Amino acid sequence: MSPRILFLATRAPWPPIGGDRLRTYQLCRALAGRGHLTIVCLGDPAEQSSLERGLPFASSIRVVPLRRPAAAWRVGRALLSDAPMQQALYASPAARAAVAEECARTDVVVAHLLRTLPWLPALHPPLVLCLQDALAAQAKEASRAPGLSGGWRRAALTVERPRLAQAEIAGAAQAQRVTAITERDRDELIAGGVPAHKLVVVHARVERVADTPSTPEPGRIVFFGNLRTASNRDMARWLAQRVIPMVRTQERDAALHIYGVDAPPEVRRLDALAGVHVHGEVDDMSVEVARAWVTACPLRFGSGVQNKVLESLAVGTPVVATPRVLQTLHPDAAAAMDTGTHERSLAVALVELLRDRARRDSLGAAGIAFVRRHHGEEVFSPLLDAVSQLAPRR
Repeated sequence: MSPRILFLATRAPWPPIGGDRLRTYQLCRALAGRGHLTIVCLGDPAEQSSLERGLPFASSIRVVPLRRPAAAWRVGRALLSDAPMQQALYASPAARAAVAEECARTDVVVAHLLRTLPWLPALHPPLVLCLQDALAAQAKEASRAPGLSGGWRRAALTVERPRLAQAEIAGAAQAQRVTAITERDRDELIAGGVPAHKLVVVHARVERVADTPSTPEPGRIVFFGNLRTASNRDMARWLAQRVIPMVRTQERDAALHIYGVDAPPEVRRLDALAGVHVHGEVDDMSVEVARAWVTACPLRFGSGVQNKVLESLAVGTPVVATPRVLQTLHPDAAAAMDTGTHERSLAVALVELLRDRARRDSLGAAGIAFVRRHHGEEVFSPLLDAVSQLAPRR
């Protein structure tokens, strides 16, 4: 018989927009191909029917409301203890009750992120914990972020980091398998004390891959991402204010096009700069990326995979990025991208690529080959193998 799999997430895996939701959607679809999948997530119960239409592969879906006043009270109480605030925020008693009920008829639990672990009863089926990113390492980098404003944010991250490190170790002790999204995150987790024998890498999956490099518009540079996040806001500002002015001294027709949801005023104001256009959200970002001559991703802090880079490489649009981006990818990615360590070297790399169509298309073809080789459907095999190994034979 097929195993009965219970998937836990703090956000509904539909619609698959944004890094976390795209990841959970892909994980759920892959798991449903291996067994009977039940999803428990936080959200608006009124969206139940919409989720069932969007996730037809799931056997059942339970949507649990998150009570905001109670969540705020739990976070305040966590500040006085050693519990991570991320776990306290989502430690819903209603979710805990729903998961306890589902565990009674489950063979394997797949929990997405540390946030969902408080939902599990003391005695539960075998557990696969999908950490995705090494959160303690991310918190450490983010607390030093050049784009982070507000002393209270730095203070909160400083308090949260050791708590997250302990929670990662405790979660790994509770689980039979732990997944990370990159080799770098795996190594960070091992250095933090997570047992190496429990860790497997489950890379990001790219859904659509082009056959040939895209047809670009001359001078068109694109940056896109969720503009709610500090790292994306920092990249947008740094590109618009520091890098693009240097590019335009050599290429007057070069223009930066910024796309993303929930652009704050500080990003929208960049539209007033020469050669900068802020568009907000679009229906199909792959169309805009395919029009670009090059995508820029000058990541200065953060350790997670940049989906924007994979999506750009997948349509054959080359990427100019900081070396930090390469650290989150397989070493083969170096052959498909140009890098710069600071604003001047990034500007030089962009200008050289804007002037060289042959190199642009060569990098585009290398990017397509890289995504096919390292981010295809087979990336979920380690997770699916772990589920099959842990499911009891019935």
